[in-house]
Amino acid sequence: MSATANKEAVRRFFEEAWNQNKVAELGEYISANNITHPGTLTWPFGPNDFAQLMEIWRTGFPDYQCQLHEMIEEGDTVAARITFWGTHTGRFEVASRTVPPTGKKIFDTEILFFHLTDGKITEIWATWDRLSVLEQLGAIPKPQA
Repeated sequence: MSATANKEAVRRFFEEAWNQNKVAELGEYISANNITHPGTLTWPFGPNDFAQLMEIWRTGFPDYQCQLHEMIEEGDTVAARITFWGTHTGRFEVASRTVPPTGKKIFDTEILFFHLTDGKITEIWATWDRLSVLEQLGAIPKPQA
């Protein structure tokens, strides 16, 4: 199966940018006017912003990796399901918290919807379990049953 230009942009976002840390090429497939919605927030988030975000994750989790499990495309929208993991050996900033290194491994799942124009990502809706990551790091207590 050959990927469309939209699916190829999303694939590059995960495999090249996140897994291989190739941030210089982000502008090739992310619009400078991209808008990102992590949960209920809305941020202007272009290629330079993603490079900074990836640096935050790489500082906290130098071995960070993700796996793209599936993509579904309809019109100018691509939905993707990934898992990501890493070992927390550096300072990490998430959900308005700074978490000092714990040496713990994290694993989580993320669902994203990408809107694209002319093969470039223009909007991202992302849902992942920040609380689970904070619990895995021991930064917040796990709920009692």
